[in-house]
Amino acid sequence: MHLDPGARRATVWSTERVLGLEERFAGHWPGWSLDFCQDRFVEQELRFGAAFRFPGPAAGAGPHAAALAERAMEHWARGTVEYSGIRPVPRRGYDPLYGTGDAGLTVAELQRLVDLLLEPGQERCVDVAEYAHEMREIRE
Repeated sequence: MHLDPGARRATVWSTERVLGLEERFAGHWPGWSLDFCQDRFVEQELRFGAAFRFPGPAAGAGPHAAALAERAMEHWARGTVEYSGIRPVPRRGYDPLYGTGDAGLTVAELQRLVDLLLEPGQERCVDVAEYAHEMREIRE
């Protein structure tokens, strides 16, 4: 959440569903406006420029950071703009990729996020475009 007291505006991002946020907000924050950006994380840096930068990975995160980067890639690649046509069909009312397609994330933006999760020097050891391409070939 980003609060701008001067503009009396709250901007919220979440990778999870936030049921009733917009309806409850006004009652708790009278006179403020809410901008709910869902999971469009790239907008944080676009809106706030130098005032906000995603932090680098924790020192020594090494293999854990690489595992997180791979999980992020595996989860988000199917929701990217370029590969949105290969999303799994929801079963029993559950969409395993809920929200990913709505983010409008591109492969390049996802690669940037994955690279941010990795330690310096590990960038591009996880290749989002290659993974998405292989995934598409398997599905076709």
